[in-house]
Amino acid sequence: SLTKLNLSNSQIESYSGNVFDKLSSLELLDLSNNRFMPISLYFLEKKRHTIKYS
Repeated sequence: SLTKLNLSNSQIESYSGNVFDKLSSLELLDLSNNRFMPISLYFLEKKRHTIKYS
């Protein structure tokens, strides 16, 4: 069972029964428009783009 972190309205809800369950216990970041992504993957992408574009 994962924690869904919705930064737009600060609601934390239980999130389960999804493909993300296979990625171990990660928090999901709301990227707007109800698109959710594991926070660890978000920061990995962010770091990669920072390295790529800096």
